[in-house]
Amino acid sequence: MNNNFLTWKSHDLRSYEDFNRQIWHSLVTNISETLVDFQKYVDSRDNSYTQDGILFIRPTVTSTNNYGAPLKYDSSDMVYSARLSTLASLLFIYGRLEIRAKLPTGDWLWPALWLMPKEKNAYGEWPRCGEIDLMESRGNRKLIQNDTNIGAKQIGTTLHFGPARGFDGWRHAHFTKNQYNLNTEFHIYTLIWSPFGFEFYLDDDLIGTIYPPFGGFWELGEFEKQTNFSNPWEDQSYIAPFDQYFYIIMNIAVGGISGYFPDNAENLNYKKPWKNTQPETAREDFFKAKRSWLRSWPYMNENGEDSAMQIDYVRLYAL
Repeated sequence: MNNNFLTWKSHDLRSYEDFNRQIWHSLVTNISETLVDFQKYVDSRDNSYTQDGILFIRPTVTSTNNYGAPLKYDSSDMVYSARLSTLASLLFIYGRLEIRAKLPTGDWLWPALWLMPKEKNAYGEWPRCGEIDLMESRGNRKLIQNDTNIGAKQIGTTLHFGPARGFDGWRHAHFTKNQYNLNTEFHIYTLIWSPFGFEFYLDDDLIGTIYPPFGGFWELGEFEKQTNFSNPWEDQSYIAPFDQYFYIIMNIAVGGISGYFPDNAENLNYKKPWKNTQPETAREDFFKAKRSWLRSWPYMNENGEDSAMQIDYVRLYAL
């Protein structure tokens, strides 16, 4: 398996000339499709571009990348971001995936490096089909829950699997690691996926391993004790639902009511402006606090590039 064909080389500001768009495709959404989050995904060079050999995935507010945009709330406010994937071009099963990236800084930013199956209904709808989260993080510089900074100093890796929504066994396959420089320096995020299980690394440090017991992920998730559902992976391979072809996704989401930004977490300088339990007003409440969270996005650079997820390379190896 070629270990370089997912990389890019470009020294032309915001040029995609050397970015392999035959492999990486941009998702475009309507806001109605992303109500769980507060962003709209677009195919724009304001939100995904290469510079000096680095890919930037960067959120912007309204229709401009001018971070001096008016701070007064407007009902037409919108956050634009990018989500790139290999769904239409590159699928793989088992291997070693390495992504070298620097994470963004900015309140309520949600960067992710993850994988989804091409055939989502092979075992049924999510989470029966499985999901692999190589890296997720939160851009808040200081977001405290249970005396731990769960913001930009923490990353998490997770497998999602289960017989139905509301019965996701992720807690049995979830690891976190705190490190002070995740959003200021580049690090290598590695997934090793074999027919027997998973290993996740941050640089050379093993974050966690998932090797399911004899009963597979049904037994690992302890679903026999929790539900009246039948095993959707019965008579399948040992590692089902992770025995099918997946594709790679890289994106930054913003906010949302999924619970990834807990209501009980304490944010630096101001409170979380929306409630996950109030979906009817969550987006409006978020944008009404724009004066607070938008100031945190530029952080070090005036043009806000520290609010971008910066990706040096993506490499894939056969085991």
